[in-house]
Amino acid sequence: MKLKLVYIYSFVVTLLYLLTACTDGIEASSDSNGQGEGKEIPVSIMPKLVAGDENEVSQLRVIIFSTRTSNPYGPKVLVSNQLIDVNEDYVAITYIGYNDIYVIGNEPVDLSGINSPEELKNIQMNTESSLSASKFVFFRQLLNVNVWSKNEIYPEGASASVSKLEIKLQRVIAKLSVKFDLSTEICENGNPTGEFVNLESMELLRIPKYSYLASCKYRIEEGFLDNRVFSLENSSAEQNHFTWSSGDIYLPEYLPMDEIYRMVLRIKGTSRGITRIYTLPIGDAMNSIDSHSTEWNITRNRHYSLNIKAITGYGEESLEVKSNVSGWSEVNVPIEITGASFLAVNKKTVEVKSLRFYSYVRFACNAPVEVKLPDEVTIGNQLQMTIEYDDATKKSGRVGFRRGNWNTGNDIIYVTTLKSGTASVELNLQLYRSETIRVGNNLVTWAEAMGYWEEAN
Repeated sequence: MKLKLVYIYSFVVTLLYLLTACTDGIEASSDSNGQGEGKEIPVSIMPKLVAGDENEVSQLRVIIFSTRTSNPYGPKVLVSNQLIDVNEDYVAITYIGYNDIYVIGNEPVDLSGINSPEELKNIQMNTESSLSASKFVFFRQLLNVNVWSKNEIYPEGASASVSKLEIKLQRVIAKLSVKFDLSTEICENGNPTGEFVNLESMELLRIPKYSYLASCKYRIEEGFLDNRVFSLENSSAEQNHFTWSSGDIYLPEYLPMDEIYRMVLRIKGTSRGITRIYTLPIGDAMNSIDSHSTEWNITRNRHYSLNIKAITGYGEESLEVKSNVSGWSEVNVPIEITGASFLAVNKKTVEVKSLRFYSYVRFACNAPVEVKLPDEVTIGNQLQMTIEYDDATKKSGRVGFRRGNWNTGNDIIYVTTLKSGTASVELNLQLYRSETIRVGNNLVTWAEAMGYWEEAN
């Protein structure tokens, strides 16, 4: 009995030792793989500092979900959902770990209540208004961005790290242009028939009623809008020749579940009193070399162009057409994981014109800012300056400059430095010379030029 107890005790001790050793190994491995996980890290988004038509993008929303751990399969939680102005740089806080970053320009609906990726991906938009949109919706996502630290950012699938992410915002719609430049005579097998077609109209069929903020297959049961009809008016002065250009026609993104329901362009004309109908399908497959797809999708941010060159028969697809699928322009928004010191401004040149009012430059940072003027310039009669923070955190605000009382000469530029921690940005202060205005034979006094009472002289 005692021997049996000794064996049991030895077995338990050995088992505990093995469990401890294994646990220590797991903990050591976890620490080495997830070093710094859960640590906050600032992310700067700089819309003002990038190429793109600022008139098209008036605001951006940035939504970030993070695992906050080194586990790529862990649940992602919302860490940031902010609407920002394109005239201002923006700093969000995310975490070391795996991050999904969504950037939306000109949001179609209020997305401030979004709390999960599923909610965001289910945003459905009415497409009727977007067919003649004056302001387009933009969207892009970066999924599973593995943030280790500043300068160690791994986009999904990348084996090498980058120091800055770039999101190329794409329009959630596409555009189509159709150009006619052809003889109206029908040719069969390359031989003229002596029969001419009077081209009258074209119409787009199967325009979906809805599209989605994030790309999604369209549910056919949702139905389609009424056909869009375009009147064809010949602009050619040449006999039996037809020319016409549609300009840009905007199309919602349309990913049909069945190519039977693909979008088509139906062209109508008459010859000898008989209606001739020519049908052309619209989508990526019309030029699979350019689009790299044999699907009949209307893909967002693409330009589909048709150049109709000849009538080769009496109907259906009896047209000689040159088709092209190309990318539409994108708006680039750089996203940078910042270190201990970060500073960004919304402009580098400040026109300092007024004696009485400040000209401002906005900044975003993660430490209080200071201004270093050139050695020959002093605050006082040459220049006046103010720093105004947005709140007590001193993470954003504006710096204002105005001229001092002294005449500064003709249009000189002072190069000054805005600093935050170890980060710095140079600003060009363009000062305009002081002027007085002659009224009749009398000179305007200094006080009057400054807007003060006469006694101020």
